Amino acid sequence: PGHLILTSKGTIPARDVDTTTSVQDSNGVWQKVTSVTVESHKGLFMPHTVSGTIVVNGVVASTYSSVVPTSIAQALLLPERLLFGVGLSLYGSMLEVGRPALVERAMNSLVPLLSRQ
Repeated sequence: PGHLILTSKGTIPARDVDTTTSVQDSNGVWQKVTSVTVESHKGLFMPHTVSGTIVVNGVVASTYSSVVPTSIAQALLLPERLLFGVGLSLYGSMLEVGRPALVERAMNSLVPLLSRQ
């Protein structure tokens, strides 16, 4: 629910999408939302792209979340985006299995926050 969706109302949290909203499809065409269902899964999954957008189930979405303001997330990810452009990575697989204990603790503290969204 805290994931951001590009809509006719602007970029809004997925939890605020309703049948008065239009979303952009992967071809750039605005489509009216006809129904909304909520799915919740345990864990944390938030891929980031250089463009800041991703297509999920044919709908354009932001790779950012309502948990952290987009401007702050963009600033934190700037070094990674710059290094990615030359084939390097600052964070690498830090968020994967075997991540440092500090990152593990930070992610474990974020999951409860995100589940309340």
